[in-house]
Amino acid sequence: MKIKTPSILLIPCLFFVDIESPEVVAETNKDELMDYFRKMFEMRRMEIICDNEYKSRSIRGFCHLYDGQEAVAVGVNSALSSNDSWITSYRCHGVALLRGGTVESIVGELFGREVGMSKGEFRSWIL
Repeated sequence: MKIKTPSILLIPCLFFVDIESPEVVAETNKDELMDYFRKMFEMRRMEIICDNEYKSRSIRGFCHLYDGQEAVAVGVNSALSSNDSWITSYRCHGVALLRGGTVESIVGELFGREVGMSKGEFRSWIL
């Protein structure tokens, strides 16, 4: 029995004719890769601590963690400049850390402390 594969009609998009394709090759070095690893490791450790504190009910309200997604944040952040904006979803702890926050300010916000990024007023919602 032969199965006929469907044919796909490709229609060129006329709206993006003048836009250049992004680079398909990236160059890096050992120091840059180690920096990426350190950032991912720091994010994971922070999220594990937050997970434990949330489960022990020290962090109240919602706590949507970012663990397991560290490489996504580090990869996107490496492609952005410091002037670029980044709008996140409700899982923003890792992004907040990469974009200039500290572990102390992020965890402080989750605990509702004055040292938090938003003075502890918004918990996990606004970092």
